[in-house]
Amino acid sequence: MKNKGTLIVAVVLVFAATALMANSNWQGTFTGDRIGVWKGTIYDGQEPAYYEGEWKTTDQEPPDIGTWYGEAELVGRYYVIDAGIVYDEDGEPMGRWSGRFPAYDDTEASGRWSWDSTASGTWSGWSY
Repeated sequence: MKNKGTLIVAVVLVFAATALMANSNWQGTFTGDRIGVWKGTIYDGQEPAYYEGEWKTTDQEPPDIGTWYGEAELVGRYYVIDAGIVYDEDGEPMGRWSGRFPAYDDTEASGRWSWDSTASGTWSGWSY
């Protein structure tokens, strides 16, 4: 009977660890010199964890679009990205971004962005 209890505890621990290592999806807005929307995913099942997403401006037609990427470090209860890169629609680097995403709590993610064209601002979002 003791082995059955040990097995149950082991299964519970595996599921708990898996929940902590699950990818998380995010979406939100950015404001400042340009305005737009973004969405992406934190991939935390490998080392290093990283964020990869898409962005689109909403303050002009046609909109500017691109991607953004950054390696994430787990610091306390947050995934922190210090040196993310913003890419244009052709995949060329066009700016930097930084910020933090809650690792365990359902709270707001936020940070700053800047483009090489001197446009800059802030971003925020939520997991979904």
